[in-house]
Amino acid sequence: MNELFKRVVSGVLLIVVALVISWTGGLVAVLAVSLLGLFVLREWERLTGSTSAKRLLAGSGIVFVSGLIAHVVGPVSAVILATGLLFLALASALLESRRRWSFTGIAYAVWLVVSLVSLRGHDAGGLSALLLVFVAVWATDIAAYFGGRTFGGPKLMPRVSPKKTWSGAVSGMLATIVLCLGYLIWADALVTQTTTHGRTDPIALVMVILLAAFLSVAAQAGDLFESGLKRKFGVKDSGSVLPGHGGFMDRVDGLVFASTAAFLIGLARKGDGTVANGLLTWGIA
Repeated sequence: MNELFKRVVSGVLLIVVALVISWTGGLVAVLAVSLLGLFVLREWERLTGSTSAKRLLAGSGIVFVSGLIAHVVGPVSAVILATGLLFLALASALLESRRRWSFTGIAYAVWLVVSLVSLRGHDAGGLSALLLVFVAVWATDIAAYFGGRTFGGPKLMPRVSPKKTWSGAVSGMLATIVLCLGYLIWADALVTQTTTHGRTDPIALVMVILLAAFLSVAAQAGDLFESGLKRKFGVKDSGSVLPGHGGFMDRVDGLVFASTAAFLIGLARKGDGTVANGLLTWGIA
């Protein structure tokens, strides 16, 4: 109970900070998200044992520059940079380079920064889109935790994360669908998507449900990815700075994958609008 209390208190504080930064937006949000990316990159280097002062400094510079590019130049330029880093990480892994984990860590942090900054954008729509992703990640994390502890049952991927269960995964997805629908109704985005000339569009509603489910799956995939990484290197937590949670990587593992998925959906559908608008109008043909 003591550990759970620490987890709840620190989690609430992190949520408050995230909401304030998201609401503020602008360069404040860019700098805050970039700083988060820097913390994640530092923990990645320690976790994988690929520590190098020069590479960490260079990686930190890339993380900050990627955030500025996404904010000032636009998401297309930022995704080119992020994709280039992914290919560099893949090439170094295939060549069995000693730097492969450093390159992968930089790509991991850059995608987190680029996706969050691009989703937030410069207007109120960006705030709605970012909060939608937060709701999906938080609902998945909380419901999967308590659902798994309550119902138990078969393990999801025991070799990667022995404690995660299918009941927790399903609980997380169902909670995400319900809360995302509730959030979109509150934000009037769901009404815009699912109503045409006063009639409810069932296909649009199904698309919104699929989006929420997809974000939940992405968040859980991010959690499993980090669990597998920690298991590979024999580490329990990525850090100890957050009571009840571990490190920053432990807290944002699901967010990295979910925000990236949301960003790519929004980018693919944005047309002449913003990434946020592309995401929020997902259900509209």
